[in-house]
Amino acid sequence: MINGEYVGFGIWFNRHDSIKFDLSQNDRKYLVYGSNLCMFTHSDKAKEKLIPGLIRHEARQAYSQCRFVYAYLHHIHHKQRRIYTHCGPMEVERDIEGMTLLRSSPSDGVHVEYLRSSSVTDKWHLDHGDSMAPSSLECFIHDPEHGQVARFTHNV
Repeated sequence: MINGEYVGFGIWFNRHDSIKFDLSQNDRKYLVYGSNLCMFTHSDKAKEKLIPGLIRHEARQAYSQCRFVYAYLHHIHHKQRRIYTHCGPMEVERDIEGMTLLRSSPSDGVHVEYLRSSSVTDKWHLDHGDSMAPSSLECFIHDPEHGQVARFTHNV
């Protein structure tokens, strides 16, 4: 807030050259950072199995130039991660009752990851049995040359 009025991030950071906003109506947004191509979407429209092909098609130039490809999705509100390689999808992480299952994984391929929600479980999710994941904030650190090098989770 400035002088008692709400100021959106676009206004607050409008004079900073290193911060950019994509305000287009596209359901999927793409960002290139060094050798990383990241796609962001809520993912309530396109099915997960279509995501690698959509990335190759919609961001074909960036896809051909980037060594690491990540898709960050949010629709299911609990942790689930698969890596799509030429052999097909491989589940490497998912929330199960009271814990998160992790498997070792290859670094190549398209990493498709659902993020947990930071909001508390509401009635709709309780009624549909979707209350096993903790409310969490997740952060990923990408190195321009080495891909995702760290991840942090804060349960709220």
